[in-house]
Amino acid sequence: MELAVTLPLLVTLAFGTIEATNAIYLKQSLVIAAYEGARVAILPNTDETKVKAASQRILTARRVKNATITVSPSNYQNKPYGTPIQVTVSAKLSSNLISPALVLQDRTTSASVVMMKEQ
Repeated sequence: MELAVTLPLLVTLAFGTIEATNAIYLKQSLVIAAYEGARVAILPNTDETKVKAASQRILTARRVKNATITVSPSNYQNKPYGTPIQVTVSAKLSSNLISPALVLQDRTTSASVVMMKEQ
């Protein structure tokens, strides 16, 4: 009798913990991808395709699906030294969690990194 009452609670708690840790892993993956993209973006003689490729390498290695990478300002190559460059990486939670969680289904998580352009 006790098992019939407590088992659903324990299973729900276990799956909830797994989904929460996967969401944390996804967020950390986006932070690392944004950081790596920003490191490339601040270098002289670089372009947006190199920035997106650097971020995408991290996302691919960590199996993040359907991510969006944006760099702002859009024409940062022509900006002077010291211009802040922001790289933002975002992804839907529903595409990247193990099970289709009802609570996190329509949410998008993102991470941004800002660095100054180098000479």
